[in-house]
Formats: sequence, C-alpha cells, structure tokens
Amino acid sequence: MPNHGGSNFVDAEINGESCSSPRETSLISVFKYAGLILPRFCFHNNLAVAGNCRACLLEVVSIEKPVAACVTDLE
Repeated sequence: MPNHGGSNFVDAEINGESCSSPRETSLISVFKYAGLILPRFCFHNNLAVAGNCRACLLEVVSIEKPVAACVTDLE
C-alpha cells in the first residue's frame, strides 16, 4: 500500500511490513487493504460490528492487551 502521508492517513507496520491507511479504519480492513488474511467469524461489511467471536484478536504494540481487529480503529 502506498504511503499517502498527510493527516488523514496513518502509517502502520504489520508483521514488519509498512503500510498506510485512512484514519479511523478498522484494523481488520487495514489487513484486507494490505492483502493479508485475518481470521474472522462475526465480521461482515453489511452488518453491525459486535466483536463477539474474538477470532480476530491482535497484539498491538501500544496497547497492553490483545484487541479485536473488527472493533479497533487505526488512529
């Protein structure tokens, strides 16, 4: 994913690879845009996000406990 820069985009690193994504994009969508598959069960683009199944848990460097990628936005 190209680095767009600017305040509307956030740079991130996924498994050592750099990427850039619009602010307030769910982490599960960031993975999708980066071409990576993230396990999920309850997430669907046309449904409300509940984060109940916990299949998409991720470790985020700046957060102490694992987070559900479907309900956590890139900031």
